[in-house]
This record gives sequence, structure tokens and C-alpha cells, in this order.
Amino acid sequence: MIKRQALVPPWIEKQQALHAAAATFRARLRKDWTRHAVGMVTTGGGSVEEHIRRAKAYARAEIRQRGGDIPPPDNTDDTSQDLHLPPLRDPAWESQNLSYHTFAIAELNATARAYNLQAPELAKKPYYALEREIASCFADVAKALPKEVIGGGDELEEVIVRKKERDRGIVWRIAGEKAIVRDERGPKYGFKDLWRDMFR
Repeated sequence: MIKRQALVPPWIEKQQALHAAAATFRARLRKDWTRHAVGMVTTGGGSVEEHIRRAKAYARAEIRQRGGDIPPPDNTDDTSQDLHLPPLRDPAWESQNLSYHTFAIAELNATARAYNLQAPELAKKPYYALEREIASCFADVAKALPKEVIGGGDELEEVIVRKKERDRGIVWRIAGEKAIVRDERGPKYGFKDLWRDMFR
């Protein structure tokens, strides 16, 4: 009956809204921490290879903290095994974003509460905890950190050129650098000239 009339129970709609809200929060959390973590790794100076080496060491530290198995090095020249760093954290970043994270979790739990009031017992969802979400974020970002460090490198020359062209404006892109500006100081073609030409 429900399928034939294309009707959806209200709790299904609330479930979709809850999943969307949770996905949005988690995506933003990971994006913000990834950007900050890459900055922490790269601001220490050194070459790109050294940045990658530190990022891999942080990834292994995260795995150790969670009790996982450390994967073997990618190649025999991987010297990141020699680095023994703690899991990458920044209490200042956590404190700075605490108010937003707390508010976002409260909003998620309010949505979850409204959903659970209507959902069947077997479909009810647990509530969200900020500590658990932050820990999951740290673990996910740590695994991808070496690739993120590489992706944050220098821009290709072609991309830089395109940006410069965009900054110079559309006239420069059409005319090019060798455009010739003509200064016409002769008499202008006005309304009288138009009237004369029409009734010759």
C-alpha cells in the first residue's frame, strides 16, 4: 500500500535528514582538521620528502594508539620508520573549535532525538558524542595525511598562468599582451551624420 501510493513514513524522512546532517558535519570536521594538520606538518621546514616522512610517522602513531597493526614500509628506502612521533594533536585547535563542535553535536542529537521518537525500536540510532567523532576524525585524517601533504605542494605552472590571466581581466585575455591601443583624434560620428546618411 505504501509503495503503491509512493508514500514514505515520517521516520524515514527524518532518518534521511539525520544521515545528511551527520555526513555534513563529519565532512567539514575532516576538511578543517586536514587543512590544519597539513599546515602543522609542513610548517616545520624541510623538503617535501621530509614532510611526507613526518606524515607517515604520524599515521603510524595513530595506528599504534588504536591498537592496530603497523603496515610494512612502501619501499626499502622509506626512512619514516626511524621517526617515533606521538599522534598528531593540537589542543589549541580543539579549544578554538570547541564551541562550534559542541553546538553541531547538540544539533545532531536533537535531530536524532526527533527521529528516535518516531522510528521503530530496531531502527533507532545512538546519540553522537563529540569525543568519539573527534577521535574518528583524527584516525581517518592520519591515514590520508601523506597524500594530503603531497597534494598541498606547488601549483603547476599552467595553473598559475591561468590564474594570472583571470586576474588581469577579460580584455587582456582577448587582446593579449601585445594589444595596440589606437588614439583616434578625428571628428566623431554623431546623430547629424546618421540623419544625413539615412536621407541621402
